[in-house]
Amino acid sequence: MLADDRVFGAGFDVRISSGRLFFEGRYSRNFRMFAGLLAFLSGIFNFGIFPAVSARFFIYFCGLPKSVDVFGLQISTFAVIMFVLLFAYAVWDSMRAKATD
Repeated sequence: MLADDRVFGAGFDVRISSGRLFFEGRYSRNFRMFAGLLAFLSGIFNFGIFPAVSARFFIYFCGLPKSVDVFGLQISTFAVIMFVLLFAYAVWDSMRAKATD
């Protein structure tokens, strides 16, 4: 929603500038707590579990070694792939955000 959008709900008219203000004016405290918990859990899945499963998928199906040698240091392939996936997601998300501005 954009700033100063008008929301016509159950008998009230509110000017909102953020999702938080919309939820605060529209829903009960219990529902807002539930929505916050749901958003938190979806973030955990999005930035933790999905990239980890994807990294294991690439290692297993591409036959990658368990570790790689970088400047004499043994680094886990899992950590490298996780970093690449999260970095790619961050770059994609920032480009998408700039495209919609």
